[in-house]
Parts: sequence; structure tokens; C-alpha cells
Amino acid sequence: MTAAEEGGVLPPYRRVSAETLRLATEATGAPEYLRRLARAVRHGEATWAEIADGNAEDLPEVQDINAVVAEQTQALIERACAGEASSQPDQSDWDDDEPQDGGILRKR
Repeated sequence: MTAAEEGGVLPPYRRVSAETLRLATEATGAPEYLRRLARAVRHGEATWAEIADGNAEDLPEVQDINAVVAEQTQALIERACAGEASSQPDQSDWDDDEPQDGGILRKR
């Protein structure tokens, strides 16, 4: 069962294919952590398939990427939470003692 199915806020995780990962490391302007990963593969420390399948978690280069992804995920969660909080109306100036249009809350 995914986090979303359990009522969590994150969508199901989508795995990246070995080919997509390889292409990302070769892209112009690829971040240094991806270039380090490509060097590790060139030096035979792991294959793209092993990395994509999660079978190279002990490599420092993979741990670096996981740390980056964790930081980005945390930042997204914090922004989502901040957006959720900022979209909630400030109820400190609501008057709840008089009905208006069939409701009991109205903004003064």
C-alpha cells in the first residue's frame, strides 16, 4: 500500500530507469553529484542497473544523491505545508454569533 493510499501526503514513488539515470548524468549542466555517479560507473564500482534497482546503496555517490533527494523532498513538504497554512483564512476576526446566507460564520 502506498503512502497516498494510506492517507499520506506523498504520491507513490516512481523509480528512475537505468537509461534515464545514465542520460541525466550526461546532460549538459548535470550537477556534480550526478557526474560523480557517472565516474563511479565508469570505474566499475556499480552498473546503472544496480543503481536504478537500489542495489548500490553503499556507494558514497549514491548516498550523496539520496541526501540531495531527501533535502529536495523536505523542501517540497515544507513549501506545501507553508502554502497550506497560508491558504487558511485568519479566523481571529470571524464572528460566529450571527447567521449569514445560511451559514453561521461571516467575515467582518
